[in-house]
Amino acid sequence: MTEAWLSFSTAPDDGREVIAWREDAGVLIVQFVGPLDEYGQLDENEEPCWFTIHGEDLTADLPTHWIDLQGPDLKKEPS
Repeated sequence: MTEAWLSFSTAPDDGREVIAWREDAGVLIVQFVGPLDEYGQLDENEEPCWFTIHGEDLTADLPTHWIDLQGPDLKKEPS
């Protein structure tokens, strides 16, 4: 289990959901996956990238920090 917020450059790109932080948005749940096609399936013709669980593509404005979903204290902002 991760004990502290880490630089987002070290976030796992294996498709699992993690908690991320961005100054203008606060806490987000994100994952590194490919975009969905019109049927809600992963579009194999597109490159994977970071998305929120609500489908927002974060490529242009990545979070700065991340922590595992099992992380300890989410009330503390990253330093």
